[in-house]
Amino acid sequence: MKHIVLAALSLATLFAACDQRNVIDVHQEATVPDLNNPVVQKLTSTTWFKDVNLNIPNDSWSSTNFGNKASTPFEGMLYSMAWLGMELQRDGTSTLIFYPPLTKHQFLLCRGKWKTSPTDPNTVIIDTKTPVGYATLRVKVMDLQTKDNVAMIRAYIDTGNRVMMIDFFNGGSVLEGGSPTEFPDLRNMGQAWFDGMQVSRQPIDKGLFNNTAWEMSPYSSESESKFEIPQLAIRTTFVNDFLTKTPSLVYGAKFNFTQDGNVYIDIPSVVKETAFRPWASQVEDKTIMVKGTWRTQGNRIIVETNELPFISVGEELFRVPTDQRPLDVLLSNDNGDAVKVWKNYYYIIEYIKPTNTGAWFRISSPQETYYLFMLKQPIATLTDVKGIRETAKTLTQPLTQSHNEQNIYHTGRHNGPGTALNSCQKGDLLNVVQDDVELNENTAQYQEFIKERVTDYARAYRFEQARANLPKAYR
Repeated sequence: MKHIVLAALSLATLFAACDQRNVIDVHQEATVPDLNNPVVQKLTSTTWFKDVNLNIPNDSWSSTNFGNKASTPFEGMLYSMAWLGMELQRDGTSTLIFYPPLTKHQFLLCRGKWKTSPTDPNTVIIDTKTPVGYATLRVKVMDLQTKDNVAMIRAYIDTGNRVMMIDFFNGGSVLEGGSPTEFPDLRNMGQAWFDGMQVSRQPIDKGLFNNTAWEMSPYSSESESKFEIPQLAIRTTFVNDFLTKTPSLVYGAKFNFTQDGNVYIDIPSVVKETAFRPWASQVEDKTIMVKGTWRTQGNRIIVETNELPFISVGEELFRVPTDQRPLDVLLSNDNGDAVKVWKNYYYIIEYIKPTNTGAWFRISSPQETYYLFMLKQPIATLTDVKGIRETAKTLTQPLTQSHNEQNIYHTGRHNGPGTALNSCQKGDLLNVVQDDVELNENTAQYQEFIKERVTDYARAYRFEQARANLPKAYR
């Protein structure tokens, strides 16, 4: 593949919605989609990968009237840059494939339902989960060609407030050609892969996990060579909201299970680089892990903790307000930085099947569901390990310094902590930086606000190629 800068895939998932619907509309329809149309037949039972050539503009029309969701101005990036492909099954189920930002080996597989449009020819309607909420897409096929056993469709994608023209291919080669670890096991993101990954219903033998450690593929680059290429891929089949409630495990973790029922979850990038960032100099020489308990119950391992760090890429990069109610603030400063943890959090780990080096699992929580391989490792030395809560009690406020020195990603102004509840719960327009920036793309203040963030974000992650595809006003 022409090396797609992961920026293109990364920028997008950050900017998204806080849609809180409890039902997916098309789920109310029990009938199987009408497959009499030969074009619709061609769309089904194969994975279609999106052409991500950044030099091809795909926004044909977009509304300048923003809705009442916090991320509406940015939703185009979600589809044009983070969306990898889709699969439509003949039973009426659908899967949209996204590649989330700033992570390794993570695929978000967003499930939904689809039907054939009763009014528009060669058109299907997909109502689906997205990385940040829900969306209804109308996919109208304008052209279908086959060459060298590879089919290509050109389609208009109508998301409600914008229409995009996108080319799809039914071969993963459009995204392949770089490092084999860039999109590991990309061709096996469809439903067929899950048919061979059924959760075991046999009771778990606790003795197999006593005093052992289990490592996810993104946890350490030093261990990556111990994974086979297909074992690197982590398939996330559900994420509540990647923008405002970013799951900690997307950055990789290592579970250390002790025989006495305690668990030590090592998430170095989340703990030291995010949770304790303003106090980083005080924790450099400390071994800090998330402490909790574990037990077996039938075919499941249940992990519980009251100190899992809370992270939000939307809050970190763009000061998007988050819901503080399920959180404890352990430490904060006048700049609005804080060490925040979930008051209560649990993971359910279900055994799928073993290998010579580890095992496949399904890991679930209220915020996420993963299918993944974990490498079995010797348990870490836990003698000097400190928990998140006890570490926070030992820290002192650092000397005053500019917010930009503490975090190069926090561009623009920042006057204080984010509002506990805002657009996600009330549907209000988002006051993005607590400076009353009007959320209207026609204002000069808003244009400058976006320009600052896109410019700094692009520079920090070398996203120059991604910028070329942004609207001129944002460059």
